[in-house]
Amino acid sequence: MAHMRQAGIKTCGTVYPALGQLLTEGSQFMVQSSWNRAAPDAHSVLALVGMTYGTAPAAGVVFASPSGNRCDGNLVRVVPFAEDCNAATRRLPQGSSPAANLAGVAVYNLPAAGGQAMLLAAGTGCVALSILRVERTVD
Repeated sequence: MAHMRQAGIKTCGTVYPALGQLLTEGSQFMVQSSWNRAAPDAHSVLALVGMTYGTAPAAGVVFASPSGNRCDGNLVRVVPFAEDCNAATRRLPQGSSPAANLAGVAVYNLPAAGGQAMLLAAGTGCVALSILRVERTVD
């Protein structure tokens, strides 16, 4: 958060790093952030993240944008698995529930924080996308 304060990002100064922490939890990672340097608190902030979970590569995106006195933030984590999507469902948090099937892509509601996961078949493997959206009003 100190980095956000130094950059002049106030409205999304807590949402952006919180989403980044959720995205990278349990991983080793490198991040590339970008924002409007002329008016940092009036525009969006973006992070591209490369991660490693054990030996598995993963990627993520964190995006946060001020909107009046609130910040709208999103994260997407992409993790490929060598197993098929039926087996990958065992990796979802306990309490996850099927939500939709979008053109053959299974969507699950995750129990914590209102996020979702999408499981996309890729050859004999599966790519898991974790998605979380948050809104926070700034006092």
